[in-house]
Amino acid sequence: MWMFCEAFYLHKLVASAFAEQRSLFVYYAIGWGFPINPVILYASFRASHANDQCWVVPADPYEWILNIPCLIALLLNLVFMINILRVLVTKLRAANTHEPSQYR
Repeated sequence: MWMFCEAFYLHKLVASAFAEQRSLFVYYAIGWGFPINPVILYASFRASHANDQCWVVPADPYEWILNIPCLIALLLNLVFMINILRVLVTKLRAANTHEPSQYR
């Protein structure tokens, strides 16, 4: 989730470079607050329905409670990366720059 927060922060910096910086509380809330929900949900389901073996042994239907948020974060990171690259390429190809190409 912290990798998602880093990507989100970088996306905000690149997409709106001259916007006023706000507090980082939103990133802390996402990074620390969001992962608590799937962990509590997984622990409660695992304790009540699949508590017969060690929790290291996967219980297939309940493992998706932890896997789906990770997959969504990775997919959103990919979207952020593609958009960041798109913004950087369009800024580098801008026709109105007067810098020599060696500086780009």
